Amino acid sequence: MKRVTFTIAFGKRRYKIMAEALRETMKIYAPDVEFIIFTEDDITPYKKGLPKGRTLYPKDYKYPKIEIMTKLRDPDTQYLFIDADCFVFCDLDHIYNKIEPGKLLMHWVYNQDNTWAGIKELNFVEAWKQAGFDGLEPYSLNSGFIGWQGHMECFDKALELIKGVSITADDKGKRGDEYYYCAGVQLTKTPVISTEDFDNELGMFWRGKIGKEYEKLTCDFYDKTKLIQHYGAHNWANLHVQSLISKALKSESFAKKTSRLTYTLPTVFIESLKALRRAIKRKLS
Repeated sequence: MKRVTFTIAFGKRRYKIMAEALRETMKIYAPDVEFIIFTEDDITPYKKGLPKGRTLYPKDYKYPKIEIMTKLRDPDTQYLFIDADCFVFCDLDHIYNKIEPGKLLMHWVYNQDNTWAGIKELNFVEAWKQAGFDGLEPYSLNSGFIGWQGHMECFDKALELIKGVSITADDKGKRGDEYYYCAGVQLTKTPVISTEDFDNELGMFWRGKIGKEYEKLTCDFYDKTKLIQHYGAHNWANLHVQSLISKALKSESFAKKTSRLTYTLPTVFIESLKALRRAIKRKLS
């Protein structure tokens, strides 16, 4: 069985820098796994791919990630998507071993309070009802870490939904892709293996304050260090995140690529300052 881990980096330059930093951690901790970075060259350009004849929302520009997943369908290959804004500090064999044919591996939670991941302002079920879809249940997910084998119909459905339906009841529906993944999974009745079962290793670090210890990130939301660290693109300017990105980009293997990618330490610092400036403007506005 072939195993492929991949990420997707297009748009702002910082996403490609984060993807390259992820690649370097993969080389150290999971060197035997094939790792691919998909870019603009692998997706349908916006000029052709964006819906025509209707109002466009930020979520409409996020179809490329789902589109790539629809294309990864070799029945003899296990796929593992990891968001570019992650670090990996462990071997991935035991995670691949949890993937089963016909099932999706992801962070998947049933919310008895009818919220989305405990956010009171977000009601996934009601938002889809307003768009004419009944019968969906109050699950939430995180699309930053997904595993599967072969062709998954839920990705085809999610791509159809994000291009054909606009959920406008709240910002989650207008700005992100996760409502569309979640509906795609439920409408195709795709079984899910929740990463809640091995959350000892997978951490979503935007839940708390980020620190650093022993050359790994820490998060005060968790009792112990997580080995797969999803720090979040909005934490790009965090000094601890920048420290680890800079360390990865200074590795010997990365240095060999600088002539092609031109992602140097000054570039990272400048991008960090730009992100910090934008964050300050948002708080002041």
